[in-house]
Amino acid sequence: MAKWDEENKVKDAPRTGASLKLTKEIEEEIIFIVEENNPENHGMISTAWDCNELRIYLQRQFNIAVCNEQIRKLLKRNNFRWRKLNYKFVKANEEKRKDFLEDFKQFHYDILQTTLIFQDEMASKLHPNKGYIWTREEKPFIKTECSHEKTYIVGGVSPTSGETFTITNEKFNSLIFIQYLNLLLENIDGEITLVLDNSPVHHSKIVNQFADNNPRLNRMFLPEYSPDLNPKENFWNYLRKKFLNNKVFKTVAEMADAVKEFIKKIPKEIVKKICSYDYLLR
Repeated sequence: MAKWDEENKVKDAPRTGASLKLTKEIEEEIIFIVEENNPENHGMISTAWDCNELRIYLQRQFNIAVCNEQIRKLLKRNNFRWRKLNYKFVKANEEKRKDFLEDFKQFHYDILQTTLIFQDEMASKLHPNKGYIWTREEKPFIKTECSHEKTYIVGGVSPTSGETFTITNEKFNSLIFIQYLNLLLENIDGEITLVLDNSPVHHSKIVNQFADNNPRLNRMFLPEYSPDLNPKENFWNYLRKKFLNNKVFKTVAEMADAVKEFIKKIPKEIVKKICSYDYLLR
């Protein structure tokens, strides 16, 4: 009141708050450092930029306060997308990969003469995988006894029909693989072409003998270090995300039975979609 009496008004003191304006120069700076993708060069304790790290950087560097959503829109406007990194297998032989793709394209023209199966194995531990859930709990938990017991899931998929062929076992060796090959021969008429990786089990002496004695069965080996050329990998990712994540089992036998039942219930149209090999032909 004394101030009002003396000056008849009250003036705000000068404010030191940050500006909300992103100039063209600052936007160009953001684009540059995101493309450079090395936050540590700019004093940040992070291996990759995200919206939150960029917000902190702008506050420190330019005294600008913006929200994460503003940064996200800026990045999208400049054709950036939030993507998960894929592996680049440095030991992969690019010439062999190229040769395989050319051979596969040629083989594809005659696909009506054979049933094409993409095959692979995965191991699943009794210790559960952690996944995301919607929850009201501040910190949700999943109970585990930290068991490292596991089951091997040996599977194959026909991307054209959506059929799946699966066995499980607590171990994986040549005899188990032959058991799997017999499953294919018993359930598929005519010629079978099996696309598979270079695991020693897949071309062991007894497996080679079995293949020689069963001329209906052809094996097409992927180049080394090239799991990205096998659509069956997409099936495993789907299985983990939709079923194995956050799932608790008492025994590996229970887990194995549950996995096989879940795979049987996946609609064939979904199998065909997630295991499409169109990208191999492009």
